[in-house]
Amino acid sequence: MGTRWIPGAERIGSGRIGGAMDTPSLPPRVVWHTTESGAGSAAFDDVAAYLSNINAEPHILYDPTTDRIGQYGPLDESARALKNDDSSRTNRTGSVCIQIEVLARASNPFTNYWRPGPNWRALMAAIRSWDVPDTWPMGPPAATAAAAHNRNRSTWLNRGGHYGHCHVPGNDHWDPGAINTAALFDAAGGGGHGKPTNRTWIVRAGQTMAAIAVAAGVSLASLIGANPQVKNPSHILPGQELHLPQGARPSQPDNPKPPPTHDNTGLGTYQVTINGLAYGPGAYGTHITTLGQALVRRGLGSYYAVGPGPRWTTADTRAYAAYQRSLGYRGASADGIPGPATLRALIGTTSASTYPGRSAVRYGTKGPQVLQVDQALIRHGYGHYLTYGPSSYYGKTTRAGVKAFQENQGWRGTDADGNVGPVTWRRLMR
Repeated sequence: MGTRWIPGAERIGSGRIGGAMDTPSLPPRVVWHTTESGAGSAAFDDVAAYLSNINAEPHILYDPTTDRIGQYGPLDESARALKNDDSSRTNRTGSVCIQIEVLARASNPFTNYWRPGPNWRALMAAIRSWDVPDTWPMGPPAATAAAAHNRNRSTWLNRGGHYGHCHVPGNDHWDPGAINTAALFDAAGGGGHGKPTNRTWIVRAGQTMAAIAVAAGVSLASLIGANPQVKNPSHILPGQELHLPQGARPSQPDNPKPPPTHDNTGLGTYQVTINGLAYGPGAYGTHITTLGQALVRRGLGSYYAVGPGPRWTTADTRAYAAYQRSLGYRGASADGIPGPATLRALIGTTSASTYPGRSAVRYGTKGPQVLQVDQALIRHGYGHYLTYGPSSYYGKTTRAGVKAFQENQGWRGTDADGNVGPVTWRRLMR
C-alpha cells in the first residue's frame, strides 16, 4: 500500500471526504486543479474552508509560493472535486485518483513563479508510492479554455498517470493551464521523468518490474513510464527488453539477481498465469473471489479475517497452501500458489472459460460474469467502448464492445448481435 497521509501536511476538516474507489482494478492517476485565486496564508485558509463548505474537497491543497500543504482525506479514498461523467463517478476512477488543488490561476501557470520545497517533494513521493507513472497520457494541459477539448474516455479509464482537470470526461474546466509538466517531476527529485535512456535491461525468469526498479535504483512509476510498450506491468516475460529511465543506477546490469519467490515460511510470493488469469499475491478479479469462496467451502474459512474478495492477499496464499497439503502436497508444491491440477480439483476448471449461459451474459443482465466480459474486452483492446468503465451491468457500452469483437472475428448478422454466446465467451476468455 502507498502513502495514505503525507508527512508534514496539515489536516483539513474531519479527515473523511469520500469513500472506496469504484474501479480499483484500473490504473492509478492524479488530477491537477487550480483554485482560480491568489496565494499566501490568508488565501490558503479561505480556500480551504470554501472547498469544504461547497463539498468540493480535493485530497490536497498546495500553495506554490510558500510550499504550504494541507490534506483533506486519505489518498486511497475518493475526493469530491470532479463532476461525474454521466453515471460514471470520475472521483472514484482507478486504484487511486489523487486530486490536487493548487492556489493559482490557469491563465498564469504556477510553474512560472513557484518555489517548491520539502512539502512538494513529500507530495510527489506519496504520489509515486501508489505507482502513478510520471507521464501525461493526454499530453500537457490546455493552454486556453478553447483548447480544452481532449477528454478521451478510453484514455482516462485505461491509462494511469497525470491529468489536468481539462482532461477529465464530463467536466468543463480548463485548469491547471499551461504548466511546465517536466518541472513537476524535476522538482520532486528521486524518480526521474520516466524518460527512456539508451540503457536497457533484459528480463530474466522470475523478475518483476518492481524488483528491476529496485535493482536499477529508480521508482517503479518511472520504470513503467519509460516503457509504454508494456501493456501490463504485472506481466513481463523472460527475454523482454526494458528501457531504463534517466537516473538509473543498475547495481547488477549484466547479471541481476532474481527476486525471491518464497518468504521465510515457504509461502510463494510470485504470480502465475493459468489460461489467461493471474493468481498469486496482488492478482485481482472475480476469479480470485471464486477461488476464495471455494476454499471456504472446503473448510478453510478460518484463514480469512474478512470474507474472500477480488484481491489476492496473504489469507488466500495461506488457505491455498492448506488446501494443497490436504491433497498430499508438501514443500515447494504446497507454497500456496495454484497450479493447473490443484485449481482444477478445487473449482472444476483452470480458467474462466466455463460458459455461464445466455441468461447471464446478454443485454440487460447484471452479475459477476458481466464484469468478466468487460475485463476481457479491455484485455483484447476494446476498452474504449466502455465509456463508463468495466461494471457488472450489461448495458449499451458492453453490447457495443462485444459486437465489435464479434465483427472482428468475421461474424455478421445474428452471429454479431452484441450478446455473448458460448463461442464468443470462449474467445473472449483466452
